[in-house]
Amino acid sequence: MDKKRWETIHQIVDTLLTLPEDKKDDYLKTTCGDDEDLIREVRDYLDHIYESEKSGFLSDLAGENSDLFDDLSKQKDKTESEAPHSILGKKVGNYQISKLIDEGGMGQVYLGERIDGEFDQKVAIKFLNQRNVSKDIRLRFDQEKKILGNLKHPNIALLLDGGVLDNGSPYLIMEYIDGTPIDEYCNLNQLNVQERLSLFKEVLRAIDFAHSNLVVHRDLKPSNILITKNGRVKILDFGIAKLMQDDTTADIKLTKQGQRLWTPQFAAPEQILEKPPLIQTDIYALGTLLHLLLTNDTPFNLNGKSLHEVEKVILNETPKSLTTSLSDVGEKEIQKHFGLKKRSLLKSLKKDLEAIVSKAMRKEPEDRYNSAQAFEDDIDNFESDFPVLATKGNRKYRFKKYIKRNNKYLTPALLMFVVVTGLVAFYTYRLSINEQKAQLESQKATQISSFLTGLFSQNYPEISQGEDISARQLLDEGHKQVSSLNNQKDVQISMLNLFSNIYHSLEVLDTSDSLAREAIKINEELNDPDEIELASSNFVLALVNRDNGNYDESLKHFKRALELQPLTGTEADTSYAARLSAMAYVLRVNDQLEEAVEANNEAIEVQKRLYGESDIRLAETYYIQASILRTLDEYDEALKYQMLSYNMVDDLIDGPHPGLAANLSNLALLFSQTGDLAKSEEYNRKALDMTKELYGESHSAVITSTRNLGAVLEEQGKLDEALELFNQALELTIRNFGENHINTAFSYRNLGNLYVGMNRFEEAEDVLYSALDIQKEKVGEDHLYNALVYKILGNLELKRNNPEKAREHYNKSLSIRTVILGSNHSEVKEIHAILDKMN
Repeated sequence: MDKKRWETIHQIVDTLLTLPEDKKDDYLKTTCGDDEDLIREVRDYLDHIYESEKSGFLSDLAGENSDLFDDLSKQKDKTESEAPHSILGKKVGNYQISKLIDEGGMGQVYLGERIDGEFDQKVAIKFLNQRNVSKDIRLRFDQEKKILGNLKHPNIALLLDGGVLDNGSPYLIMEYIDGTPIDEYCNLNQLNVQERLSLFKEVLRAIDFAHSNLVVHRDLKPSNILITKNGRVKILDFGIAKLMQDDTTADIKLTKQGQRLWTPQFAAPEQILEKPPLIQTDIYALGTLLHLLLTNDTPFNLNGKSLHEVEKVILNETPKSLTTSLSDVGEKEIQKHFGLKKRSLLKSLKKDLEAIVSKAMRKEPEDRYNSAQAFEDDIDNFESDFPVLATKGNRKYRFKKYIKRNNKYLTPALLMFVVVTGLVAFYTYRLSINEQKAQLESQKATQISSFLTGLFSQNYPEISQGEDISARQLLDEGHKQVSSLNNQKDVQISMLNLFSNIYHSLEVLDTSDSLAREAIKINEELNDPDEIELASSNFVLALVNRDNGNYDESLKHFKRALELQPLTGTEADTSYAARLSAMAYVLRVNDQLEEAVEANNEAIEVQKRLYGESDIRLAETYYIQASILRTLDEYDEALKYQMLSYNMVDDLIDGPHPGLAANLSNLALLFSQTGDLAKSEEYNRKALDMTKELYGESHSAVITSTRNLGAVLEEQGKLDEALELFNQALELTIRNFGENHINTAFSYRNLGNLYVGMNRFEEAEDVLYSALDIQKEKVGEDHLYNALVYKILGNLELKRNNPEKAREHYNKSLSIRTVILGSNHSEVKEIHAILDKMN
């Protein structure tokens, strides 16, 4: 046999000895092809090796009295239950072997327990199979010890000790990790996309640390990435890693042609081609891992394929996209593993995440991320709504990212900016009147679009020299520039209304009010005032006054807006319905309950005609209907409409939404009023968490949710927790709205009621009269808000043992409630019961 033939056989056999039994035939057929003589020669050589092992061919390495090593050699192809009992109980250093943990091509891993009495400790002890103790394998094993000894990181399994037995058998003693493979852990705990990304970023940080120490893992896969019971990532088995700066002969031998030390599903193309490993080799495996975590599927279908077919797929085929992997997965399975609706999961994976995974798995290493840190940075970009490097985004893409990350300022005001395109459609609708007016309206839409486009272009990085202009700065700049439109009054009016809406959404009420009034003033000076724009201005003024607690003034502007843009029976009625529904809410809080019911019922009819049975605007009107019915003591009907609203928003919208938060808050209130305080607390906490996520810490919706949660905690007797929340709400209210705002009165009222329950009478009296003074100024003498304060003052005086003064307050509360709610309402009967008890 010539030397070249012998080297070929030797290389094939050497590789076969490292492979599991079920992989050997495929490898042999793929490597030898149709060369039957070569297959026979390889099989003969293998048989000779096995016979040599049986007759002690390697005894010079193992030694004469190596019982432990002999026992280890018998572990080939046996599970733990089949392992001979002779190895269990044997000692290695200060540890005693208790059971087999795992077995692979290189050797076995056993659980060891410390027995020197110093302290309790479990470790993993890794041995080599006797028949695999070639010089190459020994070098590779020594290398693992060297690498792990230098990798001290909280997410990498520690090397504790190592050595060589008397018989020449090397071993490593490593940190024992009692954990679950990362993909199984994610599914068992129903982790959503954000939680899976968080866990994956821990993996990236650990691998980046290894790479900084010039170590490439080369076999990253779920079974080598465990999650402990406390949720910590632990990466195992750097046994086939390669020190990148090591150019020694030993290292060349470790990577010589024919030794395939990789797992097919996670192998990079350069591993198939047997090229030296790179940082990007691990990046590829991490991309495959991320694909698996986000879909529970692998990028390639390798089932039933031979090794040769596997190699062709990895080298030539494009990996499946994330959404393709999920296309045939059922709703129940996704709910089971991700805790999400399929639609929500698909929506979160499209575009950016797909681009990130795709970049990590590019065929050419240089096209992938150049480091694990860069990989993590791009995931951070995705999560923070910055442009993702993997996505080839144009200006429109970068602009959308800018809007999303500034949603604290622009949501829901974002809807008003999207109207840049909507305005074109709106004015196109209006131009059907006559041809001349059509041209004017078309020009107006174009001018508005140009104005806003020019405004936004200031924030592009290439124009602003890298300075990120905030959304609020952008709005203020736009507001200033509106004055430059003096020669285009119609455009100026539209822009004033647009910015007035936006400032209202940001709760900058004074600016919103002044812009709307300026729009009305300019409009009314025209020879032919634009009634649609006048209606829009009045609608914003109605909302501003509503939020300031000026309900009579708010209703005046609502009615004016409805007069200016009345019901027409066309698509234009969308504005009419929204204004009618919003007015119904103010009628409710202003104690005009019959009018509120009438207005809201009409709004529901109009919206059903316009949108059908399911629409986010209809859901809001159902929400208002539930509020009115709750005030009228019709709890069953109120709960029906509340659930209709909640379920409709939940079906139509993915993720947190103002409609969901508002419905959660009102459901909590309904449960409180029907006596289910535990459920009320649960829903209040959900509402508070969602409003914080949507608006930050100091929005009015967060203040309301904080007060509501405090109230239900107070009802349950959790007074200290309630006091903390009420003080938070008061501080935020005064900071946001000032001392003399209706919301400040509500916070004072909550505190006063709590102080009464805590017998802190002087503090209670002080804040309750403060609340009453503000409410009388804002809503007048005879309002339900005042009836509630009078009732609490009655409770205060009753506790002080001043029955006459208490009766005076109770009678004031009773008088207001009877006029507004009627004699049969539960709140009226409540006061009667208190007075009867006093007599």
